[in-house]
Amino acid sequence: TRSVRRETRKKNAIGLVARSVYFPYTRFMSIASTTIKVSPEVRDRLNTLAAEHGRTAGSMLEQLLTEHLWRHKMEQAKRQMRDAPPEVWAEYMAEFATMDGSLADGLEEYPWEP
Repeated sequence: TRSVRRETRKKNAIGLVARSVYFPYTRFMSIASTTIKVSPEVRDRLNTLAAEHGRTAGSMLEQLLTEHLWRHKMEQAKRQMRDAPPEVWAEYMAEFATMDGSLADGLEEYPWEP
């Protein structure tokens, strides 16, 4: 029984060490990943761009997609503003005028020079 207890303690100690290393690793690696099919040319261009920025291909692709979606959203907002009826545009400009005086609050001592 003494040898059984010793083996049990040994297994528990090994398990504790394994859990303390494995669990943080799995928490860090909990982001799911997938594979996408792209041409070798696109893959190479993405890898080159990522290397130039010191990033992985995945994080570079994520940044590129985020920036693209932001630009798309801004273009959509510009279109909506351009197509807005005159009364909506006038209301917007009136509201803008009320805030125009606060644009330089606290910056008077830093003159703007082009």
